[in-house]
Amino acid sequence: MNKIPESNLRNTINTEIHPKMNSLVNISLKAIEEMFIDSSKSFYSKRKLKRNKVVNRGEFQRYNLIALLGLYKASVHGLKTKINIEEVIDYQINYVQKYKSIGDIGLLLWLVSLANPEKLVYILPKINFNTVLEDYNDAKKQMTTELSWFLIGLLSATIFNKNFSAVIKDLPQQAYQIIRNNYGGNGIFAHNGKNKFQLFSRKRIGTFSDQVYSIYAFTMYAKVFRNKEALMIAMECADKLAGKQGEYGQWWWHYDSSTGEVISKYPVYSVQQDALAPMAFLAVQRATGKNYTDYINKGINWLFSNNELRARIVNENKKLIYQSISINNFTRYFNILVSSIFRFNFPKKVKLKISKRAYLYHYGWVLFVFSELNSLNVKRKIKSPVKTKNRTVKIFSINN
Repeated sequence: MNKIPESNLRNTINTEIHPKMNSLVNISLKAIEEMFIDSSKSFYSKRKLKRNKVVNRGEFQRYNLIALLGLYKASVHGLKTKINIEEVIDYQINYVQKYKSIGDIGLLLWLVSLANPEKLVYILPKINFNTVLEDYNDAKKQMTTELSWFLIGLLSATIFNKNFSAVIKDLPQQAYQIIRNNYGGNGIFAHNGKNKFQLFSRKRIGTFSDQVYSIYAFTMYAKVFRNKEALMIAMECADKLAGKQGEYGQWWWHYDSSTGEVISKYPVYSVQQDALAPMAFLAVQRATGKNYTDYINKGINWLFSNNELRARIVNENKKLIYQSISINNFTRYFNILVSSIFRFNFPKKVKLKISKRAYLYHYGWVLFVFSELNSLNVKRKIKSPVKTKNRTVKIFSINN
């Protein structure tokens, strides 16, 4: 397989940020290994300190897939792991019939397309792609994040495997249009499609996650189908988020798709700061040449004491990246309700705290976005460990 094209990470993160992200990459790789459950070929979903000892708890299918995406990227860029990635991916392929989410199917397609595209055909008889948009609740609810994952997975699969592409036909266009309908026209995607049974119109509200995954998916869609509208929307969304970035580089949580305004700031999740925002902005940056470097670097610095609490969000010794700076749930939900009805952010002052849990998906996304730093560090060519039998597959990537 051809070498993954070198991104512009070398020019995107400055000399101050580079060692910080190297540290997070190393923490993430070690943490994922410690969270692996060999007997079930899965991972613990979260970890926290208990009596000064790290304790791993829980399992969640979706997080397994994100961890594997990160581990694959780490292996491509020369970072060694004790986990047999191919074996665990095979387990997921065999398990896909039990998936309850179209988003999880998308993550699996994304993963297999990168790691071993020849195995995409093994997924075809397990999922009915003719009715997939009606078979899963998150698809029927037109959930923006989950459909964005699905679209990314479909696009990845169509690029790497022609047999798969022939079966799904115009499914990527259908998924794109559903997500497109959730776009409010003011730089912000809503969380989901219309639902007449909701207390107030969630159609207007979108999370930061809804924005970043849509940006990534639309940038990829624009490249695959030469669709100018998709790229324009992705850039408009990226510009809107950049314009709303907080004083300390915070990426806020809830937005009003009808106005493009922030309606609820907290919690500020650390995964947004060091992984998801860079993933989205780098995608647009590569596609358009527009520079988002300062926004990316400022967001990353938030984890390293340059935040509203002047607190360090990273515990290197315990291999923990704390989840967020947050407010209590009552204040949070009250804020969303008032902001949604009266269209202003309330209250102005809140009591903040650090949520000291750490989650598997965070480690996975850090590796997915920044494992390439290892290649830049050692200054050597890295080739993908995955070989196909009959052909050489070019790696398509906007952030690969």
